[in-house]
Amino acid sequence: MATSAATKLIVGAHTDVGSVRTRNEDSILTEPTDSTDAKTRGWLGIVADGLGGHRSGDVASQLTIKTTRDNFYNRARGGSTIGERLRAAIEKSNEVIVAAGGGAEEQAQMASTITAAVIEGTKLVLGQVGDSRGYLIRNSRVRQVTRDHSLVDELIRSGSITPDEALRHPNRNVITRALGTRATVEVDVFEEDLHDADVVLLCSDGLYRVVGDAEIARALIAEPQAAAESLVALANQRGGPDNISVIVVRVLISEDADVTLLGRS
Repeated sequence: MATSAATKLIVGAHTDVGSVRTRNEDSILTEPTDSTDAKTRGWLGIVADGLGGHRSGDVASQLTIKTTRDNFYNRARGGSTIGERLRAAIEKSNEVIVAAGGGAEEQAQMASTITAAVIEGTKLVLGQVGDSRGYLIRNSRVRQVTRDHSLVDELIRSGSITPDEALRHPNRNVITRALGTRATVEVDVFEEDLHDADVVLLCSDGLYRVVGDAEIARALIAEPQAAAESLVALANQRGGPDNISVIVVRVLISEDADVTLLGRS
């Protein structure tokens, strides 16, 4: 992989059951930044949130990250661009979860969200289904890149409610799109050009429902692993009503003919 800039990634990640739930139905994946796959096909990070209202949400989220990772790095699948390969990998995850949900009774109606990020050189590509989120933080400004597939997000876009009202809406947990609920799924793909010192944040709704953007920005001043752990701790201090998962990636870019992907996962 070659570009006009060398990119160094520093990665931190943490997931926690929260203060109320008895089982963590979230799953996370951070590809080692020095793996051959990351160096040749792009670094991959995933947050998947198994739906609490469906059976075996933890199994669904684990299937999501494993299937997406395996298929994204499989050269025989997908298209020629990162976005095409990521979309194809997520679509395959949907097929696998649907098939698994048709088997044993305890796994019926399995479902999961997914927010997946690929960083290759100075390009960020995000794949999205559900209401987990991907953010880009630049100069301490927090911007949500992904769009929630949820009832309250549709109400916000229509002007029926405000973002603050959405946090307290009785249907705030209703999502309109997930892996495993239908035979086919529509995957949203977003692309961004990265700048030096940018931070990419992936998280489940257990974080952003109780921690605000300004608090997220302050936490991300720290190194990624410390930032991920402090954000999870802050969500728990706010009552931890749901499972909490956070992946933080700091992007360092310097002019160079060769790309190296370094960091901690």
